Amino acid sequence: MASSFRNRPPARGHEVLLALGANVGNRRKTLRAAVERLGCWLTSLRASSLYLTAPRYVEDQPSFLNMAVCGRTMLSPFELLAVAQAIENGLGRIREQRYGPRTIDIDIIYYGSTIITAPRLVIPHPLRAERRFVLAPLAEIAPDFIDPVTGLTVRAMLEALPVQEGDCLRTGTLDLPPTTGGARSRS
Repeated sequence: MASSFRNRPPARGHEVLLALGANVGNRRKTLRAAVERLGCWLTSLRASSLYLTAPRYVEDQPSFLNMAVCGRTMLSPFELLAVAQAIENGLGRIREQRYGPRTIDIDIIYYGSTIITAPRLVIPHPLRAERRFVLAPLAEIAPDFIDPVTGLTVRAMLEALPVQEGDCLRTGTLDLPPTTGGARSRS
């Protein structure tokens, strides 16, 4: 397990990239609420467009709306995980089936260049390189971010994925107010 997360955060905080997805209830409203709540913990918050994605792993469920956010935080990786899970729980997330339907899912994809392998948290996210629904939104807001394991940029990782029909279709934005992301950053 890398121990760099124990170091004092940089003056402006650690750069973090998160992936969000929802396929139950009012997906757009839930994603907006999640981003707004993350805005309490992240500065310089930027949000990607929304992407419509067919379910993977468990296919008998509704399609997902996926997106990504990036920003800076003074939280440790484990504190950020606790915040993400509290937001999920507050928005009605119930963990019944792995890869099954969910009101909201918030995954920490990157925490700067930190690498963590712990029972409760693995960073970078172990499935990031095979998921277009993670890489496409990330490439929109942080294309030149360098994966600390592969040494590739997010853009290069996305370009290396084979294209599958209907895999991940850009479908609009959340039209967030300037203080919670979207076109302007929160600083």
